[in-house]
Amino acid sequence: LVSLIPRTVQSFFMNELSLFTQNAVQSATFLLLTILLFVNGVGFILLMYEKADGLLRELSNLDPLTKIYNRRFFMLKAESYYLRHKGDKKPITMLFLDIDFFKKTNDTQGHLFGDEILKDLAQNLLISIRPIDLCCRYGGEEFVLLLHETSLEQGILVGERIRENIRNANLWNSQYQYTVSIGAFSAIPDSSISLEQMIEKSDQAMYRAKKAGRDCVVGIDLSD
Repeated sequence: LVSLIPRTVQSFFMNELSLFTQNAVQSATFLLLTILLFVNGVGFILLMYEKADGLLRELSNLDPLTKIYNRRFFMLKAESYYLRHKGDKKPITMLFLDIDFFKKTNDTQGHLFGDEILKDLAQNLLISIRPIDLCCRYGGEEFVLLLHETSLEQGILVGERIRENIRNANLWNSQYQYTVSIGAFSAIPDSSISLEQMIEKSDQAMYRAKKAGRDCVVGIDLSD
């Protein structure tokens, strides 16, 4: 392109030259122009392909409603975290969250309002954890978090922060307030417990929170 600009300017100001002069310079000019058009076309196609490929990857990794990780991608990422912490002998804390009386909310407030609750909860999770931590929509109104190098006591504090943020949430209906029950489980990964078992333990802790009256955080460890 740089070489074509002087050639174009020259053709306008020199009477003996024009864009249609037949000589070696003119042939080189049209060859460069052809190459430029080809490179631009291929470049544009590659950029569009990269953008489309990135969008497809994002859609396959994220839950379409809440825009946080889906269960499949979360498990892939969590497995790598599990192996890393197993080697480093450092703890992982899993938080299992369930929205209280969510079915009743859908029945009385409508599914659109229920969707707003799910999206609000997801955003609260993102702002309550560190970038290195993981969170996903595990299924329905259930969410799971993996907290990197976090003890049970620290995990419970994170759970309490999430619970308080949710109680103060601003939704369509300012008169409505939703709550969550949170189960926390912490352990140093080893051969005695798998990633799936850690999630199951945090799920058990969540059911204890339900039995304790909901809107609370209950933590357990391997001794429970």
